Amino acid sequence: MFALLGSPIRIKILSLLSERPYCVNHISKSLNISQPLASQHLKLLKENGFVVCERDAQKIRYKISSEEVKKFLNKLISETKNLEVIR
Repeated sequence: MFALLGSPIRIKILSLLSERPYCVNHISKSLNISQPLASQHLKLLKENGFVVCERDAQKIRYKISSEEVKKFLNKLISETKNLEVIR
């Protein structure tokens, strides 16, 4: 789990998704990364139970998988907000 959360990009994705569900296009634009890179990180987060996806017509939106995960991530993000790696 720590290796998974050791990526600044994945932490930023989870921080963004803690606000509300987003599609990969919005995530990639918000974080200024390529869509394939965002998709790769989302795949890892999904495989490890941090996010789930839901289909909305033509779009797939990603969201935090549960309230427990959301609480854990919010605590992690708030505790590490001042670290250089998250900026």
